[in-house]
Amino acid sequence: MKKLVCIINPIAGSGNGRPVSDIFSKNIDRNVYDCSIRFTEYAGHAGVIASEAVSQGADVVVAVGGDGTVNEIASSLAGSQTALAIIPRGSGNGLAYHLGLPTNIRENISYINQGNFVKIDTGLFNGHPFFCTCGVGYDAKVAMSYSKAGTRGLMTYVMKTIEAWYDYEPATYRITTESAEFEVKAFLITCGNANQWGNHYHITPKASLQDGLLDLTIIHPFNLLQAIPIPVQLLDSHIYHHSKVDSIKASRVRIERICAPGDDARTEAHFDGEAIMTDSVMEISCTPSNLNVIIPFAI
Repeated sequence: MKKLVCIINPIAGSGNGRPVSDIFSKNIDRNVYDCSIRFTEYAGHAGVIASEAVSQGADVVVAVGGDGTVNEIASSLAGSQTALAIIPRGSGNGLAYHLGLPTNIRENISYINQGNFVKIDTGLFNGHPFFCTCGVGYDAKVAMSYSKAGTRGLMTYVMKTIEAWYDYEPATYRITTESAEFEVKAFLITCGNANQWGNHYHITPKASLQDGLLDLTIIHPFNLLQAIPIPVQLLDSHIYHHSKVDSIKASRVRIERICAPGDDARTEAHFDGEAIMTDSVMEISCTPSNLNVIIPFAI
């Protein structure tokens, strides 16, 4: 019998952690799994529980929560034999959606019972593991503003996206990959291990979790008229059709924000939706086949 630990963030999504645990207990196949359920109690606790599960020989750890919870748990599982399963309960759910996972709890549990395992790539951003996307620019500014908001959810994110527009100034960056080096003024730069930020907004639509490469999307500064098609192109995976968008594939990327003398070198950035302040130089890499995950079908 396989050992499974289900880690639930009780404040993710609607915050109905207890009903999720009841549904999980009633639907998990006890003939397949010896199951225990744990609830997170503080920021970072999901990673601690996941690390304990790995050291105790768990076969599967289930992340019930949003992108932050998934990142904490996956970071602890990467490089081990323990597999990650996701029941998405956040506002973005980027990795879960790339993997084809629905938000329906019972349906997800049925996939966990089936146990279809694959290995996926993982990313590293200035020492921080990421599994979906990381980047700098406008989306990082929005992520930072969102992290300081008193409320969560899609509507709050939309409001912060609009507010950030009014005082945002694109910056100039030097980008270095294994095959190229160039400078570019950019509205944003996103490195994708998966194909989206979340909510089906495909910022790196051609990204694969199994090719050992990162997909780099560069959006150059644009005017208001040129901005109109961008939201639709993100949703229908056609952002690369936009005249102000370029893309690159690479296994390693170095991004340096070019600062004028006396400028603050600290840079707003994000990984898997987590906003951070980092140095002006960002080192990003991909580790192939570094995480076991449970999925509903081949990706």
